[in-house]
Amino acid sequence: MMDQPVENNAATDMNVPLIATIGVVGSILIFVIVLGVQAWFFSELAVELETKSLGQRNWTMREKELQQLRNIDTYRVLDAQAGTVAIPIDRAMELTVQTLLPKETGP
Repeated sequence: MMDQPVENNAATDMNVPLIATIGVVGSILIFVIVLGVQAWFFSELAVELETKSLGQRNWTMREKELQQLRNIDTYRVLDAQAGTVAIPIDRAMELTVQTLLPKETGP
């Protein structure tokens, strides 16, 4: 039996380093794409949760805030029988400062 020489042609010759390089680069590229898509998803999820939960106004709380702002700037009677009244905060601060300042004595 005669040994026939193996022909070395382009159809049967495989470039193993090129195939390995393409496989490694492809794997890294797929990993980076998956990581980027996941980061984008979590970013969008955070925006969506903020919009749904924190973006909506709690109207009961807003009404309470407005009532407090009205109360802090107006004179009103709290208890007529006891003679208790409420005064605006600015006036209350002025009166407090006047009572805490030392009295000036004459020469």
